[in-house]
Amino acid sequence: MSHNIDFVTFLKNEHGIQIDINQYIKYNNIHAFFIHFDMINDIKGFIVNSCFYPNIWESILSILPTNIDKECQALRRNAIKIATQYYYHFHEGDDNEKDEYGKTILHYAAQYFGNLNLPVDSMKTDFDAIDNEGKTPLHYAAINCSDDIAERLVSYQFHYSICDNTGKTALHYALIYNKTNTVSHLIESEANVNISDNDGKLPLHYAVISDNIEHALLVMEHTKDIRKQDNNLKIPLEYAIHNYDMFFRLCKAYRGYELQDALKCYNAADNDIRSDIYLWEHNAWSPGDD
Repeated sequence: MSHNIDFVTFLKNEHGIQIDINQYIKYNNIHAFFIHFDMINDIKGFIVNSCFYPNIWESILSILPTNIDKECQALRRNAIKIATQYYYHFHEGDDNEKDEYGKTILHYAAQYFGNLNLPVDSMKTDFDAIDNEGKTPLHYAAINCSDDIAERLVSYQFHYSICDNTGKTALHYALIYNKTNTVSHLIESEANVNISDNDGKLPLHYAVISDNIEHALLVMEHTKDIRKQDNNLKIPLEYAIHNYDMFFRLCKAYRGYELQDALKCYNAADNDIRSDIYLWEHNAWSPGDD
C-alpha cells in the first residue's frame, strides 16, 4: 500500500481503482484513509474504521464536526464507548442506556464492530433489548458480518426468536444474508423456524430465495409446515422454479416436497424443471434418479 498520497489519489480519480479500506488500516496509511472517506463522503464508515487505528482513534473521532446528523452523532458516541472498552477494557456509563434510536452499546457493537473482539460476555447489558425497529443486538449480528459476536450472543440471549417490526427473527436475517455460521448456531440452539414475518414468509422461504441449498435443507428438517403459503400465496418450493438443483433437492429430501407440490410450480418453472416434472408425473423419472 503506497504512502504516496498523490499517487493513491491519481489511481482512484483517473483509473477508478478501488482499494480495500482494510489495507489502509493494515499498513497504517492514515493520509490515504482520510482522503478515501473525504472522496466518498461516508461519515459512518469513517467513524467505524477510525476505531481500528489504536494510537489515534481518539484524536480522529474528536475532530469530527459537531454539525453531523444525529444518527452519525449517536454512532460516534457509541464508537468511543466501544473503542474504549476494546483498548482499555472499561468505559463509563450504563451498558443498558438507550439512545434516541433505542439502541444500546451492544446494538452498535453488533451492527458496526463485528471485527473487534469485544468481550460481550462481560458487558452488563440486556441481550434481549430491542431498539425502535424492534431489533435486538442478535438481529444486527445476523444482518452484518459478525459471526463471532452472533455466536456469543446466541450463547447469552434468552429469546432467539424475538421478532422485529417487520416480523423477522434473527434467523430470517441470517438466511437472507447467507450467514452460515449464524444459521447453524441458531438452529443448534433450537431457534423457532416456524415463525412467519409480516410478508407471511417462513425462514424456509428466505433460505430458498437466497439460493442456498444447504440452508434450505437444514431449515426444512425443522419446519412443521413446508407448504405454508406467504402473502403472495407461494410455498417455499415456488421460489426455486429457476434453480434446478434447489428444486429437486427439496423434493428428494426426507419429508420433502411431493409430485403434487411440483405440479403446482409447473407452469412458471424453467424448461429443464418442467421437463423432469413431466417425466416424474408419468413415472419415467423421480428425484434422485440422476
